[in-house]
Amino acid sequence: MSRTFFLGAAILALSAVGTAALGQGVITDFKTPKMRSSDTYHLPIDIHIKGDPTGAGLPNWAGALMKVHILDASEVDIDSIRPVHTTTGSTGGPEPFGPRSSNEQSVAKFFTVWHPLALQSGITLQPSVNEPIFDMDVHAKGTTVGQNSDVDVTFMFWNIRHLGEVPPSHVFTIRKSDYVYANPQTNPLLQSELPIEPPRPGNGQWIHATETKIFHVTATPGGGPPLGSFFYATFLNTATLGIEHVPEPASAILLGCGVVSGLVSVVMRRRRRRLAA
Repeated sequence: MSRTFFLGAAILALSAVGTAALGQGVITDFKTPKMRSSDTYHLPIDIHIKGDPTGAGLPNWAGALMKVHILDASEVDIDSIRPVHTTTGSTGGPEPFGPRSSNEQSVAKFFTVWHPLALQSGITLQPSVNEPIFDMDVHAKGTTVGQNSDVDVTFMFWNIRHLGEVPPSHVFTIRKSDYVYANPQTNPLLQSELPIEPPRPGNGQWIHATETKIFHVTATPGGGPPLGSFFYATFLNTATLGIEHVPEPASAILLGCGVVSGLVSVVMRRRRRRLAA
């Protein structure tokens, strides 16, 4: 049996402007419809922003970074995570946590989707418009109705931004919980200026900022974009997913037999009492 559940835009509803909101994020809890063991679900995951009070969107959006953590591998497997934009550098695929029998709850992994226009300064996300980022397929197992209120998978999301046009001498701030995209074996967070030859999508690695970092940005003479194409990711929010179970047919039959047996016992006791009287 296969059904579809839309994780969708509501999971990521958060203002894309305002440093306090971006720093704190919001937690959103989602539950699947009732599932039996071996049911599979298709979950589209979209970015959705509110915009600022003027109605402006989020400029220079180049993609998204998603962290997925399976908390209870006894209830759910992730069969696939597929980036909507299969451009160079986008990550994901079948069995991202291994085959169903070996999915591990202690492993958290990152997945990146790059927009096709990332190197051309990205796009502007318009308020209240869904931007698809990933398609995910999950598989329910170990049906236990007693665990219907728990959390089985957690998600964290970041918006990937392209550093747009800046003056020749510009101060740029990376905040705690942001990520920067860096060449392998290098860490620009340890430098005072951004690298003039940052990596292209697919050639770098994400480095987490554990504290606020201020950079000096060197731009092309007369203004314009910085030398190279620098990418960074700002924290958006977190979300959780819980698998909701229904009893297996055998369990339902046993439950029904138990109810019938109990009713028969009551009737027989009442009958014996009447005969004894």
